[in-house]
Amino acid sequence: MESPQQGSFESGVGLIRGWICAARTVEIQIDNESRRQVAYGTERDDTREACGGNVNTGFGYTVNWNSFGDGAHILRLFVDGEELSQATFTVTTLGVDFLRGASGEYSLQNFPQTGREVRVRWSEPHQNFVIVEAR
Repeated sequence: MESPQQGSFESGVGLIRGWICAARTVEIQIDNESRRQVAYGTERDDTREACGGNVNTGFGYTVNWNSFGDGAHILRLFVDGEELSQATFTVTTLGVDFLRGASGEYSLQNFPQTGREVRVRWSEPHQNFVIVEAR
């Protein structure tokens, strides 16, 4: 499981993702909710060597982190019915599942390092800020 990672912070709309060399079914469970089957078998050339030539190893599931609410959550990954891994992560929201009508563009001085600047803009579809310029 590549995302979310243990100890990560999540917000907005994101992707639960990773890769598995071979599986019949891939499921996730967040907290104590029911398991959800995720799409499996997308092409991942970067797994060719680790998976003996198999590149159809990717899995992914789009999720609105906001719908889980603020605080710590646990995601469990199940492959063919067996728990393969888990990660505890923290969700931070703006207080609603889907924020409508917000806008704004902001400059982050000295980010990602001293003397640099990044401009971010609110993106309603992502429910998060996206980078629009880096100098």
